[in-house]
Amino acid sequence: MRPRLRYVTMAAVMSLLCTSCYEDKGNYTYTEKDIITITLPDDIKAMSHAEYLNINPTIHSSVNGTIDADNTDYEYGCRLNYPWYNAEEGKNEQWIDIDSTRSKDVKFFANLPAGTYKIWYWVKSKSTGVTTNAQGIVKVLSSTYQGWMVLNNVGADNTVRLDMISQDSKGNVSIARNLLGSKAPKLTGGTQLVLNPSKYVNGESIFLLSRSGGFRLNVNDLQTTVGDDMKLNDFILPSTPGQPVSMLIVNNGSSVGPTSRLTVTDIGNAYAITSNTSGASFENPINTEKRDAEPVFQVSPMMGTSMARPGNSSCALLYDVTNKRFLGWNYRANDNHITFPLNDPEGSLKKFSYQTGMELIAMKCTRYSDGLVYSVLQDDQKKRHVYGINLSGSKFNQESKYEDITAEHFNDATDYAFHSQFPLMFYYYGNKVYSYNLGTGALSDVLTLDASETVTMIKFNLFMNMQLSDLNDNSDEFLGKQYQLIVASTTGAADGGVIRLYKVDPTGKMSKAEEYKGFGKVVDVTYRERRK
Repeated sequence: MRPRLRYVTMAAVMSLLCTSCYEDKGNYTYTEKDIITITLPDDIKAMSHAEYLNINPTIHSSVNGTIDADNTDYEYGCRLNYPWYNAEEGKNEQWIDIDSTRSKDVKFFANLPAGTYKIWYWVKSKSTGVTTNAQGIVKVLSSTYQGWMVLNNVGADNTVRLDMISQDSKGNVSIARNLLGSKAPKLTGGTQLVLNPSKYVNGESIFLLSRSGGFRLNVNDLQTTVGDDMKLNDFILPSTPGQPVSMLIVNNGSSVGPTSRLTVTDIGNAYAITSNTSGASFENPINTEKRDAEPVFQVSPMMGTSMARPGNSSCALLYDVTNKRFLGWNYRANDNHITFPLNDPEGSLKKFSYQTGMELIAMKCTRYSDGLVYSVLQDDQKKRHVYGINLSGSKFNQESKYEDITAEHFNDATDYAFHSQFPLMFYYYGNKVYSYNLGTGALSDVLTLDASETVTMIKFNLFMNMQLSDLNDNSDEFLGKQYQLIVASTTGAADGGVIRLYKVDPTGKMSKAEEYKGFGKVVDVTYRERRK
């Protein structure tokens, strides 16, 4: 039985095999595997907080060829390696999604610190569910390397905002905004930006001064924190009353760093660095009659010194608002811990009295005549006068006096500026900027802005480095920016601030060279210089 059963079984199997072969018509469907190749660009870069990272990969399918952005058979994604803390889930993350639209070409605003980052790009075939990955590198460049730092006061409470106008990675003008960082304290009433171009061990420093405090800025990204408060870093006593609202850099020819720094607080006390060693601090007030005594008068936040480069003066000019008189300070004096009243010169050298009895309206530093400081003062009849005091050679010399100026709005102008190459005075009132020739005693030009604008600031930004030959750019065009008049205005809107730069010819005529929009109320514009 068993041999017969085995035979029957084998016969049945062979019958089935034959039937299968007989029915095979050769109509199989063969599917080629879809192999995806991703090629990322080699040079992907953008300016931090100013430009978009544009990631436009080339994607090739072994089945469909080059995949275009409008191909709906695939979906995409891109992540960037940037460790951060996910507060919502309470855990640390290593990657952030920078392609929420799941589109082939990624456009991500580079709101990241400057640095080099890895990216992880992926493509998923919807038909097969297979995902292909590629890694690449992107570079986020510093938008604060060099350019115009812009101090804004924004809104009804004058909240401080710091922006910067610079060139982007392609050489185009770019504006980076809100640079102080997420850890910055809320500051209001911004007053001044100061570049301190020191080559000492501590390096250069940048200061932002406001009614609510003075702070050092990080020289790489211009951010600040509560720990950068000048009271903690630049004063011996953090309990020093008042807030520093102005600062003056004094240089007597050093190629390493400024001779001294002076600052004035919002309560009218002045302080000076009386040692040019690295790390020196502000000690006791200098607006005193005796060393280490309590102040018996207050000074204006406006100060003057020679702006000649290389420096040529160790002196500073201050103004006693209590007694309405000019004061001097000299780093090289026997006692540089106090200010001193200036004595009137004798005979024909006396052009005015240092005991003015007038209100100080403006004090401006220049390089004119090797270091002339101009002061605008107002008498009891609301009439204004211009006095010129030369601080070159570490002395205080009366050089010029301009009275009986009858030019339009001179006596009620908001602020003034003075040229460092020509005897020209500029002032503004409302939406107009006036150019006045001190030599001829007549208006040279009047700039009228749109009726919706109000001028908020005019100034000449003289470069601060000890020697201009140290600057990264020594071209005549670049150095000429020091003598362009900066005019800031606002329409009153949150982003209604405008900055314009004007070239000034020897006659005082103003011609617009550059214009930038989208700021708040601009109160200071200072160039971030770079050395070689």
